[in-house]
Amino acid sequence: TMEMRFKDQQMFLSIYRDITERKKAERELRVNEEALKKANEELQKLSQVKSDFISTVSHELRTPLAITKEGISLILDKIPGEINEKQEKILSTARSNIDRLARIIDELLDVSKIEAGKVELKRGLVDIAGLIRQLTFSFGLSLKKKNLELKVNVPEKQIDAFVDSDKIVQVFTNLIGNALKFTDKGYIEISLQEKEKEIECVVADTGLGIAEEDLPKVFSKFEQFGRLPGPGAKGTGLGLAIIKGIIELHGGKIWVESPAWPSLPAGRQGTKFSFNLPKYTTEEIFKEYLNNGMREAMDKKTCMTLIVISITEFNKLKQKFSDEKMGAILRSMEGIIKDTLRRKGDVALRDSGEMVVILADCGKEAASSVENRLKEALDKYLTNEKLSQEIKLRFGCAVYPDEDKNDEELIEKAKKA
Repeated sequence: TMEMRFKDQQMFLSIYRDITERKKAERELRVNEEALKKANEELQKLSQVKSDFISTVSHELRTPLAITKEGISLILDKIPGEINEKQEKILSTARSNIDRLARIIDELLDVSKIEAGKVELKRGLVDIAGLIRQLTFSFGLSLKKKNLELKVNVPEKQIDAFVDSDKIVQVFTNLIGNALKFTDKGYIEISLQEKEKEIECVVADTGLGIAEEDLPKVFSKFEQFGRLPGPGAKGTGLGLAIIKGIIELHGGKIWVESPAWPSLPAGRQGTKFSFNLPKYTTEEIFKEYLNNGMREAMDKKTCMTLIVISITEFNKLKQKFSDEKMGAILRSMEGIIKDTLRRKGDVALRDSGEMVVILADCGKEAASSVENRLKEALDKYLTNEKLSQEIKLRFGCAVYPDEDKNDEELIEKAKKA
């Protein structure tokens, strides 16, 4: 409402607004927000209960399954006595189904761990090109049975990625297995491309493809596409959800395209799965190795030692030697350091004019022995290559937690030692 009044020849304008409806709407909004918050909390609790249930049941099933499989295997191996052909066939089928059930349990455990954020990546520098070449041999028999060609477009050079090797093998195994399952003609192609900030991997096939309306659901749990009626292995529909989780844990991205090829025979469009893995600087990788080593030393109440090997006046040497020559020298020295380290948990990394060695579960006395071995091996190389007069090395060592309490202090101590 509006009211106009005159007083002493002055005009006053008063405006009144009924805000009852607005207050009511605000109250309703607050109530709805509280209800939504409560519902969301309940959903999270239910999701956690479901994940805990799946994890617990899966773990409990593993032991009786393993015992049952072992018993069947003993009978099939005829340890207790002879069996006839019919019995052998029935028992073989039973063992095969136990293996399938074990795989389903493993997938359920993987999914529950990923959703709960309990998957711990054991990352290290892995030659992805070499891993792919090695992995393809395991699919040779399956490809031959289906008369399929395998095309591997992978560079000959080493392409290192900072990944969990076992998890990346799981990704490739799943994608190649899917391609084999749904391709009966043509070929499967695996390719790898190194880009400026990432490494891109592709697994493509000339199979039936995936319908356009199904593409958005490909990485959802319990979704299956292209299943044919009749006998044959049937999965849980969890495989692609798992590998999506693995790739995202690595900081990467995965996507699917279908059709995968510009021209295929009628009724076929193929499928192309692509994923990328981020590239890290040597410093980033080193920091992660170092912090992992420090955490492990703290958990085990033991020591970890950092050794830094520096090439003195490195910038002058770079001007004297060609980039190719200097690169070859550094690679050789890195290889010698890795060969000299005797334990699996030890790490060696190279960054320009410095090489760093991380010795897990290693105190000062043991580190001194390792340092002497490294000096001897590197001196021998430099002498044999007639480089000992030109290339001088400086060694520094620091022990955690005896001498330093954080990574920066540890690095600084090792460089100055």
